[in-house]
Amino acid sequence: MNKFKHFLIVTPLIFLSTAVTYFLISGRTTGIGLFKLPTSASTQAVIIDNLIDGHFILIAFLFSVIIVPMLYTFVAFRRREGDESDGAHIHGNTALEIGWTLLPLIFVAVFTVWGWQTYNDVLAASDDEVTIQVQAFKWDWAFFYPELEGYYDENIYVAVGQPVKLVMQSRDVIHAFWVPEFRVKQDVMPYDVGNAGLTFGSDSFDESLLEGNSQIQVLRFTPTQIGAYQVRCAEICGTNHWSMYATVNVLSQADYDAWFAEVQTAQGLTDQLVSAEYNE
Repeated sequence: MNKFKHFLIVTPLIFLSTAVTYFLISGRTTGIGLFKLPTSASTQAVIIDNLIDGHFILIAFLFSVIIVPMLYTFVAFRRREGDESDGAHIHGNTALEIGWTLLPLIFVAVFTVWGWQTYNDVLAASDDEVTIQVQAFKWDWAFFYPELEGYYDENIYVAVGQPVKLVMQSRDVIHAFWVPEFRVKQDVMPYDVGNAGLTFGSDSFDESLLEGNSQIQVLRFTPTQIGAYQVRCAEICGTNHWSMYATVNVLSQADYDAWFAEVQTAQGLTDQLVSAEYNE
């Protein structure tokens, strides 16, 4: 009965400690946690944030499972004044040993399945996705729009709610496309010059690289909030790595249609010129 009393006290304390610890470390729901995430601005961000939240809850629980019983022991089983006797000798606890072996295995299995499902959901293709071809180079980005007959821009323009597929290549070293608000990141590898017969410095996205042995990376996102989001290179790529930025402009459908029509009109009058910086 005495043991059961301690269990009844410690168990709710563990759950209370879990809630408080999660509140202190996760800033997603409270906005005041130690680890605040950037704005969630894509459907992929929601999926990934749910997995991150699951990890925070597990971290808070495991922390509490260790700390709460330890602190409770300091109080409940402290040596009383005048007590000079030895403590009871306890040799093992089969149920406890089985529990702390099986419980971590269950957690690992659950998070393995959850992580795999998250990975598949983030990479899942959509029937109505728009493809944008991306070329990274030291130290900038170029974004080509196949629907606009080779038009390229230094920034991305997409409609809110529109699934986007990025097909990416690097023309020199390894770069990485990262938008924190979208929670997605992908290394961009240099294409295989030996197999593709190319030289660095191409001023357009080479579609021949979509076949064969060249290194092509794909990234998908569906923006959910109108705004301007910064693309960062997340792979140290040389001297000016720090300044390798671009902008993802997420527009309303009406604004995107207007931008698209404007580019189409301009394309009918003049070819898109490649900037001097891009040709360097």
